[in-house]
Amino acid sequence: MLAQTVLVRKNTALKFALLGPIDPATAKVGDDVPLRPALPLVVDGINLLPTDDVVHGRVTKVKDFNKKCGYREVDFDLNQISFADSTVAKSKVFFVSSRPDVNVDMDHGSGSHAAPSDIPGAAAETLLMLPLIVFLPFAHPCWPSSVYARPANSTVGAVIAKDHRVRY
Repeated sequence: MLAQTVLVRKNTALKFALLGPIDPATAKVGDDVPLRPALPLVVDGINLLPTDDVVHGRVTKVKDFNKKCGYREVDFDLNQISFADSTVAKSKVFFVSSRPDVNVDMDHGSGSHAAPSDIPGAAAETLLMLPLIVFLPFAHPCWPSSVYARPANSTVGAVIAKDHRVRY
């Protein structure tokens, strides 16, 4: 049988869940961030990324937000996603919510693509957290650093950075 291909389009939105917590007190640049697809990636009826797969991101920055109180902020990215045909698609994280299974309105069943701005709620948590981040340090000099922690099962949104062909 000849191998066939499907096209995963640029800006295809993917929803992941963190497999373990990210603790800002112990995180280091380069640490592995394992994630599992919360929804399968299905393109033209072909399941390219089942929910039992694991993909790996990396901690890219650990920034001291307030050294006196030990606040630390951790950034991570998912620069690439490996497929069963051994190809790798470039990708990037655009949304992280500490809440598990945030309702992200996207249609993986048809392999549709969407820019991050097309996904309702993608910026909502960032906007809602802004007053918390800005005003909490003034309200209490040492709020617990867990405010910046990402628990297991946090929702992560990522997009495919450029068109990618996958053989099946």
